[in-house]
Amino acid sequence: MKHALHVELTPTNACNQKCSYCFESGCHRDGITNEEADRQLSILSNTVKAVNEGDYDGMCLTFWGGEPFLNVEFMLCAIKILESCKDYRISIYTNGTYRKGMDMFLDGVNHATMKRTSLQFSYDGEPHHTVKRGYSPDVMIEYVKKFLDAGADAHFKATLSLDMIDSLPDIWKSYESLFMKLGNVVSYSPTLDTVDRISEEDVQMWISAMKKIARLEFDFARKHGRPLMSWFGPGYRGNCRLTNTVNVQPDGNIYICHACPYMSDCRKTLLGNTSEIETFDDVTIKTYPDTMSEDCVNCGATYCTICHASLLRPDEDPAKEWLNVKSREPLRCKLFREFGKIHLAFILACCRNRAAK
Repeated sequence: MKHALHVELTPTNACNQKCSYCFESGCHRDGITNEEADRQLSILSNTVKAVNEGDYDGMCLTFWGGEPFLNVEFMLCAIKILESCKDYRISIYTNGTYRKGMDMFLDGVNHATMKRTSLQFSYDGEPHHTVKRGYSPDVMIEYVKKFLDAGADAHFKATLSLDMIDSLPDIWKSYESLFMKLGNVVSYSPTLDTVDRISEEDVQMWISAMKKIARLEFDFARKHGRPLMSWFGPGYRGNCRLTNTVNVQPDGNIYICHACPYMSDCRKTLLGNTSEIETFDDVTIKTYPDTMSEDCVNCGATYCTICHASLLRPDEDPAKEWLNVKSREPLRCKLFREFGKIHLAFILACCRNRAAK
């Protein structure tokens, strides 16, 4: 959908795991009260009616946590309301380990809706996953298969911890093993969510690891027609989506996106509270300055994602500055630029290989 209303609901901030590097570790692990749940579902119902009667093409509903499947009852109620929307998509972020909630979801959602559902499972690859998360990925992999069989789409999100950069080639190989089990659904998509400081030493270790992975990717692409690690794909340099998006927390507070509640000063990105609105669209920021800083436009990175919520200065207005902020982390930018050089060499090698055939 080109022009959709994006709503992120947080059924609970509680989680059934205690990952050592979780960026939500400092937040209140609260569930949602019955009163607040009823209010959010009522607002969602009003929002669906407004979308059906208005200019939006439809709605994209995301369930965020904590671990959202811990409150699957709320999810099922919200989906039942969403199914009356003229067009809709559902996304779920999950660690994929809470069997009871996932089983209830699989039993409670019909096939037509399941085909509109996409799940992002957290899997960091080995040895990172077991070391940093402290539990085996076996249950998660079991339920990836179940959701795929039920008609849903499934993806993986891998968090990168800088103290394990030298393990990246082994992590890549564990994703290759997962690809052999599950097929094309698997791609390695590491993110830097938990990284707040990067050293020059980290950058050099990153360059070394990426060169090793590039050689592995070349052989993988020759066999399977595409790279395994998403960064070696078409490339992506993007900014956070700001327009027509809200993140709703269990306490009723509404923010620009799901990163905002964990900022040191989250009040800057607070859009309102559920007690003050009739539809979620009432508080969305509808302007979208489609601009990037000159530094970003001229950057040599072929893959780069910058979280603007973490880069806003105290004196900056998110509504005006969101897409215009420059990175205040030169070494993070250097990491992306150095990958760009390796990526371009990889593309050139692939082109030469095709030409030789």
